[in-house]
Amino acid sequence: MNFKEFFFLKGHQDESSRYIAFFVRILVIYLVWFLFREFMEKSGLLRPYWDDFHILFSTVYIGLAQPVLELFIQAPVLVNSQNIFLPASPPMFVAFHCVGVAPMAIMTMVFLWNPLPRARRLKYWVIAMTTIVFLNWFRITTLGFMLYAQWEQFFYFSHSYTYILMIYGALFWVVVSFFRPYFTLKPS
Repeated sequence: MNFKEFFFLKGHQDESSRYIAFFVRILVIYLVWFLFREFMEKSGLLRPYWDDFHILFSTVYIGLAQPVLELFIQAPVLVNSQNIFLPASPPMFVAFHCVGVAPMAIMTMVFLWNPLPRARRLKYWVIAMTTIVFLNWFRITTLGFMLYAQWEQFFYFSHSYTYILMIYGALFWVVVSFFRPYFTLKPS
């Protein structure tokens, strides 16, 4: 088996080599993302554009969270591109790593770099992007409510563990569903 066939999931006859190729592919995708992100963050010329890209997402999420938070707390909520100012609460900052750019980029590469039909790739890419956007909006909205309600113990636990597990768990389910045809036993 040559190098190209190793990454092509259909070329593997035994199931164990297919799993190995799948995980190597995911590792390569993550390495590509990591190197790209490091390049963008360290580049003096491109860093402002990279920051603006993240601010665009945080502005959208905050804009979507604002009316829901106002409905829940029955008070006006002030916002800017990266902060939510809740009444009688400290401001909530939406950091770059909280807007879902990394999972969006990784999932886009997963769906681009595979031999499944284009319609299936597009369908699952839309499902993944919708999942990421919805869960990040949900995360920002509920964390804002927890901050307003002064549920500090829930806020920090949810921010650090619950939502991360929820987002990556949902994306794992999407990926497993997407790649199911490769790992389903075919009758001999």
